[in-house]
Amino acid sequence: MPLPKFEELFARLDDHCPQVRVVAAGGADATVLEAMSAAAERGWIEPMVTGHAPAIHQLADSLGVSLNPFQVIDVHEAEVDTPAPAMAAVAEIHAGRAAILMKGQIATPHLMKAVLQKEGGLRTGQAICQVVLMELLSHDRRFLMTDTGITITPTLDQKKQMVEHLVKAGRGLASMSPTASPLDDVFRIGLMAATEKVSEAMPDTLDCPALCELANESRYGHCLIEGPLSFDMAMDAAATSRKGLDRRIAGNADAMLFPSLQAANLTVKAIMYTAHCRFGGMLMGTTHPVVFMSRADETATRLNSLALAISTALA
Repeated sequence: MPLPKFEELFARLDDHCPQVRVVAAGGADATVLEAMSAAAERGWIEPMVTGHAPAIHQLADSLGVSLNPFQVIDVHEAEVDTPAPAMAAVAEIHAGRAAILMKGQIATPHLMKAVLQKEGGLRTGQAICQVVLMELLSHDRRFLMTDTGITITPTLDQKKQMVEHLVKAGRGLASMSPTASPLDDVFRIGLMAATEKVSEAMPDTLDCPALCELANESRYGHCLIEGPLSFDMAMDAAATSRKGLDRRIAGNADAMLFPSLQAANLTVKAIMYTAHCRFGGMLMGTTHPVVFMSRADETATRLNSLALAISTALA
């Protein structure tokens, strides 16, 4: 199933000008202000930021970013390292004044405390995971990866819910691809591991048979789930041929479900820092989309993540 390039997502949003109201928790960050300003200029969003207002205004002035399109919500406690900016941002979601939450200059534990609070949070009862859309420019390949940021060791039930998140994200994104074709509507999910065989010696592989059975459930439509699958086989058909294995996912995985946060995070960061690529990330399993990447990310990645979250929400 062809997933769109980021430039295709950008063009689609430029055409639609959805002007979704997005609130960033922790607005005193150069890349957050720059990305939100760019998205507002393109008609994608109406930007809101929470945090220490004087610091946000001072930073915007130094960057030459106009805060005219922004709503700045002053959080006095933001002068110190607290969850207060995230609590204020989530409150805007609950009040209906914003539709998408964005991680700004705030630690992940503080953001998740606001997201996971029992009263006023963004819980759904489903597993929450970070989904990354990775675009390898040198290979003309796009695929989704999870869970790269939240659940340390997902249970079988959590993995089943992550499969649902991947299918939802993948089908939503594919509907926005100009190359989408009903002749190629099979969504392929690889269950990643360090081996291609189920083995008691490698506990990460033991859930694979049960997960593969999910593909037989009609609620997923045309979905193929296969694993355990090594990364080289998910990426390169020739690797599958050389190993002499008969697999339907061979260099054409649309999504990769990893067995652990460690495996997923190390893989995604290895690609980010060594490959010619673009990427963006969001949380799924929440009541509202959450733009979610590292505080170390550049402005372009934050804009990619905004495009990913908005496109998935609109699809």
